Amino acid sequence: MKLVVIKNNLWAKISAVILAIGLWLYIAGEETIEVELNLPLNIEIGQNMVVSEQKAELINVYARGRKELISKLAEEKLASNIDLTSYKERTSLVIPIERKNLPFEPDVDVMQIRPEKVELKIDRLIQKVLPIRVITEGEPAPGYEVEGFIIDPISAMVRGPEDFIDNLVYIDTEPVDVTGRQKSFKRYVSLKDIPMFGNKVPPQSIEVVVKIAQRENKSIKKDKK
Repeated sequence: MKLVVIKNNLWAKISAVILAIGLWLYIAGEETIEVELNLPLNIEIGQNMVVSEQKAELINVYARGRKELISKLAEEKLASNIDLTSYKERTSLVIPIERKNLPFEPDVDVMQIRPEKVELKIDRLIQKVLPIRVITEGEPAPGYEVEGFIIDPISAMVRGPEDFIDNLVYIDTEPVDVTGRQKSFKRYVSLKDIPMFGNKVPPQSIEVVVKIAQRENKSIKKDKK
């Protein structure tokens, strides 16, 4: 009889421990915590469109919810999504960042979003062929000068926002050093990067022949006359 009682007490104690652990896990899961997250701003745009200007790239969010959910948010690579695929022409926009732009489950409370709005511009993506201009640095040897250039190829294509690309006249090379030169020479020269989303289409570098000539002595020429 005593053995049965002992066994019953043992199982009662085990059951109580299991119940206590389960209750603790439930309470821990239900514990509410807050977290601060910095989410990249993911702008979805239509084909042949480009974001030409953007005031903010990160969205700072304070969120609150069950510990289990919030812990997952902190571990996942999340982004704030804005759909602009319906825009087909150049325009300036002020986009409010709202709860619907955040990839959170309904049980997560959003306490604060900063900034509340994002200013940006979108533009048509175009390409354009531009002539290449050779840039030099330094001076040839005394009595000599840069007479001209032979370049191959003579032009390259660029791609970027229409408003920006339309204003480009040349693509410049990286500087070619002519310091102390007395003879013509050949170099392979990279093209300069184009700022603000413009990008070069191959070739990224060109062949340049820099023609160096002896400077004409004008005083001697006048005496001959």
